[in-house]
Amino acid sequence: MVTRAVTRKTYDVLDTFPTEAPEGVYGRMYFEVSVGEKQICFYLKPGVIPEKFVLTGREIKKGSPSEIQKQEWRQLKDALSDAVWSIDDMSSVFVIVKK
Repeated sequence: MVTRAVTRKTYDVLDTFPTEAPEGVYGRMYFEVSVGEKQICFYLKPGVIPEKFVLTGREIKKGSPSEIQKQEWRQLKDALSDAVWSIDDMSSVFVIVKK
């Protein structure tokens, strides 16, 4: 999810989420987006993000990665980006949560 939320400090890290939401590098891949009175809640379907991506990302975020790890992380991010751009039907990737 790419937004200005980080630079504008307009996001919160949630303590509660659907148990079906898969793990990410940090936390779970669950999101609630609000604009005014409107809100949408959703999570990635399990298996959308490869486990290798999550595990490698966690190792990188621990700090002091080797050059090989950095290269692998870049390749994994590029592959995930390519996969996202090739999605025709977003309903195959996200589960919308009714609140």
